[in-house]
Amino acid sequence: MALFIILGHERDIFDIITSFGVLLMAFGLLLNVRSNYIAIINKCTSEFRDIVRKSQMENLPKGYTKDILAKDICGLFNEQLYYMNKLYLPKSFRQEWKKTINNYIFNAEYDGIIITDKMIFEFQRLNKYYLKHKSTNEFNEKNKSNKSL
Repeated sequence: MALFIILGHERDIFDIITSFGVLLMAFGLLLNVRSNYIAIINKCTSEFRDIVRKSQMENLPKGYTKDILAKDICGLFNEQLYYMNKLYLPKSFRQEWKKTINNYIFNAEYDGIIITDKMIFEFQRLNKYYLKHKSTNEFNEKNKSNKSL
C-alpha cells in the first residue's frame, strides 16, 4: 500500500514538471516567432535601403543598371507581399509597405527607378497586387487631378 502512495506522488511530480516544460516551450516559441518578425522587417528594410541608395548614385556600382535595380525592387516587393499576405507583420508595417509599393509601381518614375508592366508581370504576387489595385489607383489619380483644377 505504501508503495502505491509513493508511486502516486511521483506521477504528480512528473505531471507538474511536464506541464511546466510545455509552458516554458510555448513561451520560447512565442519569443522565437517575434524575433522572426523582427528579422524579416530588418532584412527587407536593409535590402530596400541598399537598392534605393544604389539608384540615387550618379555612377551606378559596377554590374548594375537601372533595369537591374528595378527588377531587384520588384523582387523585394514580391517578397514583402508574401509576408503581408501571411500576416507576418504588424498592421502598421503592412500599411507603410503598401504605400511604398504603390509609389513605385503606379508612378512612371520614382527615386530614379522605372518599373515597367513587363517587370511587374514577372513576379506573381506583385502582378496580382498590381492588377487588383490598378483601377483603384487610376480612380484616385483622376480625382487628385480634378481637385487641382
